[in-house]
Amino acid sequence: MLKNQLILILLFPLLLNLNAQDVQSDTTWNQLDNAGKKQGWWKKHYPDGTLMYKGFFVDDIPQGIFKRYFETGGIKAIMNYYPDGKNVYSRLFYMNGEPAAEGKYYDIQKDSIWHYYSYYSKTLTYTETYLKGQKNGLSTKYYTNGQVAERLDWKADMKHGDWFQFYEDSALRLSSHYTNNELNG
Repeated sequence: MLKNQLILILLFPLLLNLNAQDVQSDTTWNQLDNAGKKQGWWKKHYPDGTLMYKGFFVDDIPQGIFKRYFETGGIKAIMNYYPDGKNVYSRLFYMNGEPAAEGKYYDIQKDSIWHYYSYYSKTLTYTETYLKGQKNGLSTKYYTNGQVAERLDWKADMKHGDWFQFYEDSALRLSSHYTNNELNG
């Protein structure tokens, strides 16, 4: 009898551990190294337990694909980090799962061309060109049929250059020019 009790006492922790391994995945999450830097797979949850994000870190720098989620559980953003951790190509989504915008960030600022999509028509509605967080280059608005509605040049976050507006049939509606955010012509 004593021998059976001893066996149960020794096996009990093993049985608990096996049960826990069934629930636990083969990936260890949320690990810090000795310097306190994030390493490996990380995930964070909203207060109600819904997943907020998951992704991979190397020396506290995000790497590869990160997924962010709305509190409802739907995908909010898919972000593809370059090895430097500063450049990230992002696809943003509406709560219904449809694309909202896509473009590149550099050091947490919009950079290069960004595309924006309509919640209602699911079509491209706007493109903007950024340089280090400032509008810099061509911005274009589109009608739902894909025709260009407006083109405007920007420089250092100011309207600077040609400005055109078009009717839905592509006929020119307006032609003007901006210089340092002031209409000129």
